[in-house]
Amino acid sequence: MATAAFALVGGGTFAVSSASAESTKPLQKTASESRAASVNIWAKVSRNGVLLGGQNISSVTRFGTGRYSLITTLGLGNCGLIGTLNGDQDADPGPGTSSVFVNRGGPNEIFVRTATPSAGSVDDNRAFSVMVVC
Repeated sequence: MATAAFALVGGGTFAVSSASAESTKPLQKTASESRAASVNIWAKVSRNGVLLGGQNISSVTRFGTGRYSLITTLGLGNCGLIGTLNGDQDADPGPGTSSVFVNRGGPNEIFVRTATPSAGSVDDNRAFSVMVVC
């Protein structure tokens, strides 16, 4: 049962009104709404493109300065992608940015681009982690 109460003060009077309403139909969720999201794919990658740890990653390739391709063993579908910089040896990664997006050319490929805005060329090889939540 939901109850709402309103109070109004005006001209020296005080009025209170309350209303309640009950829903006669329970909320129903679809099968996809009922399923909890989980991390199905993750990777921790060194600045040189070496996979330091992960799950459901078949390969990592560094194909340019600050550009990496990760091939997954699972489809990415409508999953969410999260990426962040981290240090190679638990060191402070310092300032920088990372971006993560799904390659439109394949359902199992994640491109990662890392950059350091203060560096001369912006793109920079940086250690990073990525998670895929479905």
